[in-house]
Amino acid sequence: MRRFLILVTTICLFLWSTGAAAQGTSDVDKARSLAGKGLQDYNKQQWEQAYKKFEQAEQLSHNPNVVLHMARCKRQLGQLLEAKALYERVTTEKLEADAADIHVKAQGEAGNELTELISKIPAIVITAQGDGVAELDVQIDGTRVTLGNAALRVPLNPGAHTLKSSTPWSEPKTQQVTLAEGTEERVVLDAFRPKVNDPPPPKDDKVRPKDQVRDVLSVVPTGQPTTPPIPPQPVPGASRLTWVAFSLGGAGIVAGAVTGMLALSFGSEALASCEPRSTIGGNAGPRCLTPVMSKYETALMLGKVSPAAFAVGVAGLGAGIGLFLTSSNGTKGPPNSGQFVLKLAPAWIGMEGTF
Repeated sequence: MRRFLILVTTICLFLWSTGAAAQGTSDVDKARSLAGKGLQDYNKQQWEQAYKKFEQAEQLSHNPNVVLHMARCKRQLGQLLEAKALYERVTTEKLEADAADIHVKAQGEAGNELTELISKIPAIVITAQGDGVAELDVQIDGTRVTLGNAALRVPLNPGAHTLKSSTPWSEPKTQQVTLAEGTEERVVLDAFRPKVNDPPPPKDDKVRPKDQVRDVLSVVPTGQPTTPPIPPQPVPGASRLTWVAFSLGGAGIVAGAVTGMLALSFGSEALASCEPRSTIGGNAGPRCLTPVMSKYETALMLGKVSPAAFAVGVAGLGAGIGLFLTSSNGTKGPPNSGQFVLKLAPAWIGMEGTF
């Protein structure tokens, strides 16, 4: 097979030299020499060196067979897009009516190989979603591509590729995509605009707009407050203490009155049932039986409790009146106003706290 290719190429070069007789002999000779050396590298599968020699020969003198071999070198190097372009050069060339059969055959082989090559070229299929697709900037290996409403298929050579996308409102995003021959990789890009906060509800007509309030305040004479003074607020703690003080005072007055009446009642009954000691033994004080004496002692104890209860009642009423007047004037007390402690003892009752 290799010998056949060498023979075909030799015949091609012979015909090439015959058809290029009108050209300078030096250029034809150089092209023929470079093509022969390129064919040797091609048979050794040294694709890069063979391509360079074929390219130099083509620049000196055109030959469809040389371009065909250039396309085959690119195909072997994995540069499918470049090979496709070279194949298309051969297939689209208009040959002369009396063109050599070897040139016509080269054009036919290029068409067949091109059809097979197209099915091997991989691609990236890009789809964008969102309301900002028109402002989405996409670059593949540094080359900008334009997206539309439909998916975009971008043919590429096999290997790794860099896909970069960005929008005016987001940071650029970069991703690597690796393609194999005959494959497609699909990529979906987001182009959603940032959500804007919902507009505020319409203002009530009764509410004065801020700009009007600013105009009204601007005409207030200098030296006068621009905002109305805050009216004094009653102290919540004082209101509660007022009712506590009045309640305690009322309870004291009632307790004093009740214990006073009980003391008078028990004392009167005890004295009515006793005999004076002076008539019996000459000693002062009444002489009573034990049950009657118990009422007398109870009367004495209630007589001591009653004044104390009256004192607590009077103090409670006084404190209540003072707190009521303070609360009515809206005067705030100290930070701890309204704290109190009620203290009870066998012989007295009291309240300690701050007012």
